[in-house]
Amino acid sequence: KTAYEIYQCDWSSDVCSSDLLVGIVAAEECRLARMSPRAFDRLLRAHPDLTAAIFRRLAGMIRRSNDRIMDVSTLSAGQRVIVELLRLAETDQPGGDRIPTLPAHREIAAQASTTRETVARTISQLAGEGLIERDNKGIAIRDREKLEDVAAEQDPGRFTDRRTGLDR
Repeated sequence: KTAYEIYQCDWSSDVCSSDLLVGIVAAEECRLARMSPRAFDRLLRAHPDLTAAIFRRLAGMIRRSNDRIMDVSTLSAGQRVIVELLRLAETDQPGGDRIPTLPAHREIAAQASTTRETVARTISQLAGEGLIERDNKGIAIRDREKLEDVAAEQDPGRFTDRRTGLDR
């Protein structure tokens, strides 16, 4: 895996064509398989449980895509960064929610449809407000509920450039 986690590319040539695999490096040991569309179709017809699992997976992908489209059209850039941080946070960690290894700012920016400068500013601002804390290579979420509230604010003024009035 490279620029960001690629969860969608693990089972279907219809979803993940070989041209998308060029720059992917496995983060852990895995098995890869390749089959023709015809063989894939036969497999689906022979195994209805597999077909149902794939439909559930596709429905989840569509839901996540719809959520991201909605986020881009309704949230400020800073709010989208917060949503991405919350998505990355592991909730079952000792001491609270945390992102053990924070991806590069450019990777978070790509996921949040913004710039790496906005990611850096937002993280710095959230740390200054005590909502998150940077440590080693990761981030500890100090107040998840408040962070979720900030991401959902109707007037995201704190993430607007006061000079220009534009999203930061």
